[in-house]
Amino acid sequence: MTVNKFQIIPFKGVDLGDKFFELGKTNEQIIAEFGEASEVVQNNLLNISTEYRFACELKYRADKLVAVICNKHTNPMLGGLNFFTAENLEKIKQQNDFIEEKSYITFPELGICIGGMSQKRIPEGKAAIVFAKEETKLTDFWQNKVKKKPSEAEPHEVKISSFEGVETNSKFFKLGNTMQQIIAEFGKAERVLQHNILGCTFETRGSCELQYKENRLVAVTCNQYTYPIFNGLNLFETESIEKLKNEHHFLEGKHYLTFPSLGICIGSMSQKRIPEGKLALVFTRSETDIYEFYAED
Repeated sequence: MTVNKFQIIPFKGVDLGDKFFELGKTNEQIIAEFGEASEVVQNNLLNISTEYRFACELKYRADKLVAVICNKHTNPMLGGLNFFTAENLEKIKQQNDFIEEKSYITFPELGICIGGMSQKRIPEGKAAIVFAKEETKLTDFWQNKVKKKPSEAEPHEVKISSFEGVETNSKFFKLGNTMQQIIAEFGKAERVLQHNILGCTFETRGSCELQYKENRLVAVTCNQYTYPIFNGLNLFETESIEKLKNEHHFLEGKHYLTFPSLGICIGSMSQKRIPEGKLALVFTRSETDIYEFYAED
C-alpha cells in the first residue's frame, strides 16, 4: 500500500492534499463533500461514531467531527517533521509539553496524540490522532483500539437452532427478524458496524455478532467465549465436530467448516484444532451459498 504524506494542522484537522478533514464539521457535511464512507461503526456505549476514509478514521461525537486518526499507511507531518520517525518525535517532544504513557504520547497544546508506541520504537500499529480542543479525554478513542473480552468473560452456553437462531442468556436472536424488532426486544447494541461495500450491518451483543442484510437478520456468530451447543453437542469440541461430520454433508476448507443442511459454519479452524479465534455461526437458508464458498477457501 502506498504511504501518503498527510499534513496535521493542530486543532483544525488533517490535510490529505486533495482532501481536508476539518474538525467541527458535521457528518452530513463530510458525506456531502466526500460521499459515503466504506465502513461506519457506531459505538453506543461511548456515543462515538467512526467512519473509515482514505487511511483515516473519522470520529464523531454528537454528529460533530472531533478527531481524525491517521493509520500506519500514512506519514503524518507537522511542520515538515514526520511523527512516525523516532528522531522527529524526539524533536517535537523537546519543543512541546507532552504526556507519555506506555503506548501513547499526547501533546495537549497541539491537540495531537501518537499511538501504538513501544518505548522509542513505533510498531506496525502506529497511529497519529488530531483532536478538537474540547476533546481532552482521549481514552474514549483508545478503548476502540483495545481488544477486550465481552462482559461474559467466562465461557457460557448458547444454544444453536438450525436456520432459526441462537439462544443466549435468556435471549433468542431469531433469524429473519428485522433490526427494529431486535432493538425493540433487546435494546440498542453495544456496537454497530455499517459496511457499505458489503451492504451489511453488524451488531455486537454480548458474545454474539448479528449480521443483517436488507434489514433482516441473516446470521448470528458466537465467539470464543461461548459453548455453542447443537443437539447436545459442543461445536468447539473436536469429538462433537467429528460426530457431525460422520452424520451430515460438510464442506471443509483451510479455516472454515460448513454444514449446508444444518445452516451452521465453524470458523478459525486449524486442521482438527480450534484456536483462540474460534467461532460458530448459524445462518439463514438464503445465505447457504455464501458459507459454502467460505468453506471452499
